Amino acid sequence: WSQGIFNTFLGTYLYEKKGIDLAVVGHLLILIGVLSIGSGIVWGRISDWIGRSLAFLCVFLVQSVGLILIWLNPMPGAFLLAAILIGLTHRATFTICAASAGDFVPVHLSSTAFALMSTGAGAGVMISPSIAGGLADTTGSLQGAFAVASGGSACGTLGSVALHMLMRRRAA
Repeated sequence: WSQGIFNTFLGTYLYEKKGIDLAVVGHLLILIGVLSIGSGIVWGRISDWIGRSLAFLCVFLVQSVGLILIWLNPMPGAFLLAAILIGLTHRATFTICAASAGDFVPVHLSSTAFALMSTGAGAGVMISPSIAGGLADTTGSLQGAFAVASGGSACGTLGSVALHMLMRRRAA
């Protein structure tokens, strides 16, 4: 959900609404892309070390901070920090979902579980830009779209906390 909004509107928001030079916006997007190349692998490995639920928690928390920086802070330095934070976690959730599929269901159903997670993620990525765009059209600002994206990431953080508590209870 939050990544769909971020991916769709970041360039427009920075260029049209915040007055950031288009070349700088392009460099920020390249930075995010370059950082995201290894993010799935790194976070998959981290999830092996600390557990899936804590890895999800860390990823959603980092993404929330990045999105809040875009939403609330008009300073160019904040956009750079947000780009770094989001780039470092951009592909992490997909990798952790793939790894967790085998952790939560019998192995013979793990590919089906991951397909279901992928379908849900795809639906969120597909629907969120329409909702955020409608909100932007209604309010006249993309800032609300980033508030919604921040809220989506915050929900992911809270869901990760709930998952972690469930896993601790299950282990006990």
